[in-house]
Amino acid sequence: MELIPASEFSLEQLVKVYNDTRADYLIPMPMTVEHLREYVRVYDVDLSASVVAVEGKRLIGVCMVGLRGSRVWITRLGVIPTARRLGCARAMLEHCLATARACGARRAQLEVIADNEAGQRLFAKAGFHAWRRLLVLRRPAGLPLPPALPPDGMCEWLGTDVALARTVSRPWTPAWTNEVCSLVNAGGVQGLAVTEDVTKRQGWVCFQRRGTRLDRVIVGPDTTAPAPAYSLLYRLHEHFPECEAVAENVPASAPHLDAFFALGYTVAFARVEMERTLDGDGG
Repeated sequence: MELIPASEFSLEQLVKVYNDTRADYLIPMPMTVEHLREYVRVYDVDLSASVVAVEGKRLIGVCMVGLRGSRVWITRLGVIPTARRLGCARAMLEHCLATARACGARRAQLEVIADNEAGQRLFAKAGFHAWRRLLVLRRPAGLPLPPALPPDGMCEWLGTDVALARTVSRPWTPAWTNEVCSLVNAGGVQGLAVTEDVTKRQGWVCFQRRGTRLDRVIVGPDTTAPAPAYSLLYRLHEHFPECEAVAENVPASAPHLDAFFALGYTVAFARVEMERTLDGDGG
């Protein structure tokens, strides 16, 4: 087996090996060339620091990394079914961590599907420890709004710059996919701000509209008080009834989860976020 930088391969080749590694994956996540191109751009994936495992002429595995300052994000790690349990995944992971360390990274993070016990064992052996649980929430298009109306208040639609400025003050650490860098790279982020008349609670919801889909739905407060999440999500879906919506990597400890569920969101699946330091050999 040989480990070769992913930058030595075409996007078509990378998409094929990635899809081959996901042939029997727990959560279907097929990739296209256009999707991969966007993924690399939005999440600051460095293909020269990423790696492909090659056996003879076969591409048998891939591991990609995002780099932001002193942090590295391990993503899209996979091995084709016939080449598993032979040390390929561990070799790619260690190679990418060593490359990231050489690039100045001092902390590594990743997400793994909560039901992927083999993946969690692999990462634990490599020095990662579980930090928190993240939820992927989905709401179908055309779902009727609940009969409970939100409290009266003032609503204001936000342009991209203002919406992004609101997301900086989130009172929790966002996952890599929801960091401000990712939102800026994605482009087209909009927002809605609400101030409730009686409670005076203030908050915002940002999102990216793509046709009949709302991606990157994120709710946050403007003050130390909890965000008026029910009002925000109600007004959002009142305005876009034809759109399905996805809120990805929401911390399971978020105080406004009940509002998502009340508005018809369900948990599609969960991830475990893991991390480790890279200053030495220990985790």
